[in-house]
Amino acid sequence: MGDDYYLNVLHEKKNNFKLIRKLTDEEYERFNKASIFIQKLNTKLYFFRMVDYDYIELKNFEKLYNDNINYYSLSVKVNDIFFSFFKLLNNYLSSVILFLNQYGANVKRDYEKELDDEFNELRNNLHYEHLSYMIIYELQNEVRHSKIPDFTIKAKKSGSLKPLEAKFYIKKDYLNFGKLKKDPEFQELDDLIDII
Repeated sequence: MGDDYYLNVLHEKKNNFKLIRKLTDEEYERFNKASIFIQKLNTKLYFFRMVDYDYIELKNFEKLYNDNINYYSLSVKVNDIFFSFFKLLNNYLSSVILFLNQYGANVKRDYEKELDDEFNELRNNLHYEHLSYMIIYELQNEVRHSKIPDFTIKAKKSGSLKPLEAKFYIKKDYLNFGKLKKDPEFQELDDLIDII
């Protein structure tokens, strides 16, 4: 190899390294392979991190709206509020589908056909067994190919001393088609579905 490599420990408080020992060529090669694998895995997780980030942004928007409704009228800039909410919802829905598609492509590319088939079967089962998965999938599909949903904001007080609390809803009729129309759990939902 020609170069020498050492195992070190970083002291956070002192911001310096403490030498442990020199690595053998075999140890260095194993470490290098592991580092490449971890970096590859980390980049694959970027797509999940996008889903998580977009979901947190959506929840924070609702929280920020709730923080402000006690000081401002509910009707102030309602078009801007719906636009901002829709933009964040669309980001979230898109990142979920991107994550699922990327993960599926990774499995198909990096593993044998049997594992790809198993992944696709599990994904289909999740779709049919979990209403939230089906709603996310159908909602993003409808937004992408058909129309923007009508949102509703409902605010209420849970007690006389409590501040108003608002939630963003979508009308059930917007999604009452295809697989969801036949789903008994979906049909039991209220006419307004809390998006978050």
